Amino acid sequence: MREKKKIEWWPIGIIAAMLTFMGSVLFAVSIMVGNEVSLTSEDYYAKEIAYQEEIDKSSRALSDDRKPILRRVAELDAVELSFPGRRRASTFTGKATFFRPSDPKQDFKVALDPDAAGLQAISLSGRSTGLWLVQLEWSEDSLSYYHEQQIIH
Repeated sequence: MREKKKIEWWPIGIIAAMLTFMGSVLFAVSIMVGNEVSLTSEDYYAKEIAYQEEIDKSSRALSDDRKPILRRVAELDAVELSFPGRRRASTFTGKATFFRPSDPKQDFKVALDPDAAGLQAISLSGRSTGLWLVQLEWSEDSLSYYHEQQIIH
């Protein structure tokens, strides 16, 4: 009497796994080809010039005689800003933007108005404790400046 041939399942499993893998790769490639990704914008040149202006503002603010100093004053529950290079007779306007990375609803802005010595205190009472990102933008005598710093409240 003849013996029945036993079916080996491992080659079928390997072929099924390879077909599944190739099918999923082809599916992913077809999805990616169908999506249009534009890496440039139509006004990229104007955006590049604007970004270069931001870089120039930051580099002006980082010069030794202009770099603002942000210091956390725990006793006052405030942040003290110091503008050491500020001239008293200059025209000075600006704003400080406080960003809360963990909760954007708590972001707030304050107008910059330092005293004659170049100091300004901004109260943080009632604000959440943790990490804050402070962005300072100001202009003085027709020159613009930008400085960014993290503080822990």
